[in-house]
Amino acid sequence: MTRKFADQIKPLEVAIVGCGRVARKHLRALTDNRRYLIPAALIDPNRMAAEELRDILPKKRVRELPYFASLGKYLASRVERQAGATREKADRFIVAINTPSSSHYELATEALAAGADLLIEKPITLVPSEGYKLIEMAAERRRLIATGHIYRYFPLVNEIREALGQGVWGRPLAAELSVCWGHSQAYYDQAAWRGTWSNDGGALMNQTVHALDLLCYLLDSPLVSVGGQIDRVAHDIEAEDIGMAIGHTAAGTMVKILGTTATSPQRKTAEFTLHCENGTVIAGICGKRPYFKIHSETSAGKRCRILAAQWRARRENGLGLMIRGWINPHTAIYTDLAKAIIRDMRKADGSYAGAASLADKSVEVRADALGAVQAVENILAIYASAKANGCVVSIPVQGFTMEEMCDYSFAEWR
Repeated sequence: MTRKFADQIKPLEVAIVGCGRVARKHLRALTDNRRYLIPAALIDPNRMAAEELRDILPKKRVRELPYFASLGKYLASRVERQAGATREKADRFIVAINTPSSSHYELATEALAAGADLLIEKPITLVPSEGYKLIEMAAERRRLIATGHIYRYFPLVNEIREALGQGVWGRPLAAELSVCWGHSQAYYDQAAWRGTWSNDGGALMNQTVHALDLLCYLLDSPLVSVGGQIDRVAHDIEAEDIGMAIGHTAAGTMVKILGTTATSPQRKTAEFTLHCENGTVIAGICGKRPYFKIHSETSAGKRCRILAAQWRARRENGLGLMIRGWINPHTAIYTDLAKAIIRDMRKADGSYAGAASLADKSVEVRADALGAVQAVENILAIYASAKANGCVVSIPVQGFTMEEMCDYSFAEWR
């Protein structure tokens, strides 16, 4: 998509539902993407939370950003506002859902029914069947769903994925995944739903799900079986604050998983290591800084080529937006979603300027809804295995939901 075309498009309105911690990243990301997007509303039953969020905007923008106590009230006001306008077709707009996980499905269905495209924070839902219903509903209405799986937007991700797909380092044999994303008790105490089985889950569902999703994305192969254990060692919560598992992907790669929030909050790290036939790929984030290493006979040359490809791929957005996307991956998610919506709008009215082969393909975002549902299925499978004393289970575990964990006792397996 060229800048010239983007400048001809009216910025898409974005309503932020849920004004907690993560919403700050969303609002800053919208400011970074002001060429494509414009904040349209802050929605939260707690008006004070919305006011505090609005304070991060320049004063002249604050007056232009209305508050609503519910998504329904915002959607009703939008209908009234557009009723007097003369349009051949309805404007596209985005609803970003940042509320407790158990509320995602209800809010998403309400927004889709009103014609919105969606950005849903992870996990997309706590019940996989609900996620699949959202995918079907979006397809019926020709709307897009992006999810908050930010690791897919870290630097070099697509370049490493392409190299793995081309067999540059041979077949992936094994993968090690470690997420030590420490949180204090205060993190869980700030909201009653945090760390609960029915509304949130623990270290695996909230922190480790990012990295496990990225690993499956890089390998382009889903997990098909897993066996694991969980425990609660450092926090006063219902769910786990540490978990470990061993699994296999559909392509036969063995995966070792560690996820915990019990480590020091001062040093948050997430890292994966891919052991391939002819090399090893290491990537991760430490202190908010992504990094990667390649060990093979041609590692130096391949590393330079990957960096060059990354630079070329990012140049079209400009250096400033590229850097902001690295600092706040939500910026990159919104850029991706906005461009996908604009491409879809152009395809719908016959003005798509891409190659004919691309015009026939469906418009997608990198952090798609299907991958997000599969990520939830992976974590639920680890929970199901833990409840079965570590027995290996196939993925998906039919009929298993977070509610099954409400009676789980961490003393059972000791």
